[in-house]
Amino acid sequence: MFGGNNFQTIIKELIEEQEKDLVYMYLITDYYDNIIGRVNLISVMRGSFNKAELGYRIGEKHQGKGYATSAVKLVLDEAVNKLKLHRIEAGTAPDNIGSQIVLVKNGFQFVGRYSKYVYQNGKWHDSLNFEKILD
Repeated sequence: MFGGNNFQTIIKELIEEQEKDLVYMYLITDYYDNIIGRVNLISVMRGSFNKAELGYRIGEKHQGKGYATSAVKLVLDEAVNKLKLHRIEAGTAPDNIGSQIVLVKNGFQFVGRYSKYVYQNGKWHDSLNFEKILD
């Protein structure tokens, strides 16, 4: 668990990164305003790329109910209309079919597979990569 000071430091750093146009973080809530997940635009690159990476996570008991699909749609609208981004990239584990469906439903295209791309739990894992051009 985070100590009080560590958590406050993390929150402060995240707010500073968002103010610097490096990340955009959003909470996903249900109809009753319970927090059920998050959706983020990270690694924002302006200039000749003008892109960001999409990430999201939904609490296990809320998965499969359309929350991620709706949240990603809202963030894509924000990305094009407010943030004026050109491209959004996303990666999933090859066996994460639910996440791949969320991306395809939101107009992402499969662009390739990276072998041994992410190091987690003591071993390397592949990543399937998707993109969406916003303009």
